[in-house]
Amino acid sequence: MNKKNKLKKEQKLDNLNKNIIFSSIDNLSGEMDNSSENLEVYFELKKNKFDKVDK
Repeated sequence: MNKKNKLKKEQKLDNLNKNIIFSSIDNLSGEMDNSSENLEVYFELKKNKFDKVDK
């Protein structure tokens, strides 16, 4: 019985670690998406600024 409980606790801990890793990966990919969107906006603003100067 004690081994069974220990195994269950280890499995729960393992699942928790996996959930933490996957949620961290999700957060990182979300941050990367936000960063790429910010870069797109930045370069679009730069482009517009240069277009105005050229006119």
